[in-house]
Amino acid sequence: MLRSKEVAERLNLWDLRLKYRVLFPALSRLPRYVSYRLASLYGRGEFRRNEEMATQIAHQMRRAIPGLEDRAYQEWTRYFYAMQQREILDTWYYP
Repeated sequence: MLRSKEVAERLNLWDLRLKYRVLFPALSRLPRYVSYRLASLYGRGEFRRNEEMATQIAHQMRRAIPGLEDRAYQEWTRYFYAMQQREILDTWYYP
C-alpha cells in the first residue's frame, strides 16, 4: 500500500507532467495577452496549493526587506508565483 508521502510525490509528478506537456504548450497557442494572464492565474493557484513554501518565501522576503506589513510580503509572494509561471511560459515563446 502506498504511503501518503508517496502518493503526494506521485501527484506532484503528475501535476508537473500535465503542466509542462499539456497546459503550457496549449497556452502558448493562445494570443499572448490571454496566455500570460492565464499563466498568472495558474501561479495564484500554485500560491494557494503550496502554502508552506509560500510562507517560507514570504519569510525570506521579510528578512531581506524588513519593516513592512505582513500583507505586503504576502502580496509580493503571490506576485512571485504569478511571475514564475509567466517566465515558464516564456520558454515556449522564446526558444
